[in-house]
Amino acid sequence: ILGGTSFMGRHLVSQLVQHGRPYVILNRGSSYWGDAPPAGPQHLPMDREEALSVLKAFESLAILLNGRPFSIVDFSCDDVAFMDRVGVAMAATLLTPLAYVLISTDSEYEDRPSAARVATCVGEDARCVPRDRKGYGGDKLRGELALRQYLQQRSATTRCFILRLPDVLGPYDNSGRYWATMLWAMSGVPMLLEEGTAQERLSMVDGMDVANLCYRLATCPSECSAGTYNIACDEAPTLAEFTEMIGLGPVKIYSTLFASSDSSSDSSEDDSITCDYYPSVSCGPLDISAAKKAIGWCPSSLRHTVGRSNEFFQQQPRKGKEYRSAFHKLPWMVRAAVNAK
Repeated sequence: ILGGTSFMGRHLVSQLVQHGRPYVILNRGSSYWGDAPPAGPQHLPMDREEALSVLKAFESLAILLNGRPFSIVDFSCDDVAFMDRVGVAMAATLLTPLAYVLISTDSEYEDRPSAARVATCVGEDARCVPRDRKGYGGDKLRGELALRQYLQQRSATTRCFILRLPDVLGPYDNSGRYWATMLWAMSGVPMLLEEGTAQERLSMVDGMDVANLCYRLATCPSECSAGTYNIACDEAPTLAEFTEMIGLGPVKIYSTLFASSDSSSDSSEDDSITCDYYPSVSCGPLDISAAKKAIGWCPSSLRHTVGRSNEFFQQQPRKGKEYRSAFHKLPWMVRAAVNAK
């Protein structure tokens, strides 16, 4: 497992432990949610930004494996430079995984025209951002291409699964966005959504579902068709519907005309504040039919995922870096209301 100590990776580790599967984590050793940093033979230190660190981690991995078959689940790749480092390390150590599962993003579709976002779900063959585009989507796309190229040239037997995810929800989400939205709901401060954004449909996915899929692809790769897949829940609610589902109640929606009007005008919206936590990418809902057919993707309902997320965050103490991250995403008025509760 490359990366993976904070969110989806910890769910994957739980699956591996539950089924008695050996695993090794390669990362910097950061800790989240009050856990002790990973240690022992199941952790190999690796700084993804340093080529020598990646190489040394794979050399240690090769010794641990001692010729045994293995698969890789990669939560770390965020650009082509990291994928190049992994390719060099695998070539130098002669490591050939049975499967390589790469966690990618729907950010690669962010160039879709606005009309297309409303009219259709985005499939894997949709237009992606230009390969030379700077930013997260372009970096992820170049990482995908580098992985495919490496496997074609040096590891043709490896089954490659690229999973393009929308915003991920669930217990242990450390982005701070979901927890911030819940805190906002508890504060009593109305949320204001721009009309166009509020009515745009979006995709979400359950982090535990993704981890379960990674487990299956990594342990039984021959049973699934390699390829690139969109992974999401079946439901594609509007942002207004999603925020109400979390617990904010009916949200206030403003038009662009109101947003550009004189701020000194008398308005009932003065006690409301705009929110832009979701979606992180505006590409419209994802078409997940290929994943259902080819790799047996069977997602939880979004309402179930939201309920599980709410239960988790309601039980968390209001301290630690994860809470601070969520709290400081809130506007000052909402922070004040949260502190007053």
